[in-house]
Amino acid sequence: NSGLQTPLKVALFELYFKHGGDISDRQVLTECALSVGLSQEDINTAFDDEQLRQTVVSQMTDIKQAGITSVPTLIINDKYTISGAQGVAGYKDILRQVNETL
Repeated sequence: NSGLQTPLKVALFELYFKHGGDISDRQVLTECALSVGLSQEDINTAFDDEQLRQTVVSQMTDIKQAGITSVPTLIINDKYTISGAQGVAGYKDILRQVNETL
């Protein structure tokens, strides 16, 4: 379902951060996905897709091995890591420092 990624992401963030929803619960995830317009069939397909599951597990393994524990995390040139939200001035300062080392 094209066009639903951003609404789903926003709904999941609100569910978790505003309402303390359990986003590890399949029923909770299903209700959230339905609320933004995904069909029950598409939701079931996503939950039951072994290839998709393996992709997610692989990505989560990579994230853990990279030591990423916060969102957002930016990795620049596989060398510099910026963890957590920064203001515009913070990003400018960090990017200026990185640029000086290149």
